[in-house]
Amino acid sequence: MVFVKLLGTLDLITGIAIILFQYDLIGLRLFLTFAVYLLAKGFMFKGDFASILDFTVGAYMLFMIILPITFFTYVAAFYLFQKGAFCLIA
Repeated sequence: MVFVKLLGTLDLITGIAIILFQYDLIGLRLFLTFAVYLLAKGFMFKGDFASILDFTVGAYMLFMIILPITFFTYVAAFYLFQKGAFCLIA
């Protein structure tokens, strides 16, 4: 149960990092750390649809370094916000 809440908290923080990176308010290294976290989590728990979405958001975060697309950025952040909130509530 503690592990689920930890992952939920990290998802919330990653969602915040996506929004902050969109406006150049956090550094590249910290942003890459969160991207690698999502890629690793998506790979470790593969087979689940939510894990596939985590991997996709992590890949988008890497793409976001080159060309951020505002609509996808907000969709990815919203996904991580709601996923993190549900993990913390449950």
